Amino acid sequence: MSLTDLPYPVDFLSEVLPERIVQIHHDNHHKGYLTKLNEFIDKNMKYNATYLKDLVKGAWGHVGLERYAGGLYNHYLYWWTLTASNCTNGAPIGKLLTDIISKWGTFEVFQSRFDDLAKVTFGNGWTWLCVDKTGLQLLNSYYQLSPLMNTGDNICYPVLGIDLWEHSYYLKYTSDRDAYISDFWKIVDWDIVEYFYEKYASELTAVPF
Repeated sequence: MSLTDLPYPVDFLSEVLPERIVQIHHDNHHKGYLTKLNEFIDKNMKYNATYLKDLVKGAWGHVGLERYAGGLYNHYLYWWTLTASNCTNGAPIGKLLTDIISKWGTFEVFQSRFDDLAKVTFGNGWTWLCVDKTGLQLLNSYYQLSPLMNTGDNICYPVLGIDLWEHSYYLKYTSDRDAYISDFWKIVDWDIVEYFYEKYASELTAVPF
């Protein structure tokens, strides 16, 4: 596997995530997971796969895959679901919005529940909007675990995640992680999130990175 470019210029998210944060995050941390995953696969060829999502779904209990395949998949989804603040709709407008309102009552309640989960995450991890066999869910995962790694009927297919590792925000927000969580909504690309939801997750299929 090779490192893909960001889907936008490195300064595209600068209202929330300055260029320096994005550069370090992508070129060091994201790239690091790719490098480690390639090294792991070279030594364990039975885990080679066409799609990263297939490695992630089979990663539970395999520490190398949990860390490296999980980290790589999580970051691809993270970058692809962000956009410049002047390019976002601020909320989904189609089936995803309808299903969010059906689940949580209002879009604002959904955002509040998501924020609450993110704020209580201790240490490094992620907060996710994902889909299981019963519908939309909000989940936390620690380190680079993914809801795709859950087993059996507990698999949850993510469409949006916030990276809560310090490298994703610290150079701007320092210890004020709550401010980063609040500002995150300014750069969510709801067009992409809704596409991922309708095309993949609502059909209980992983976004095919």
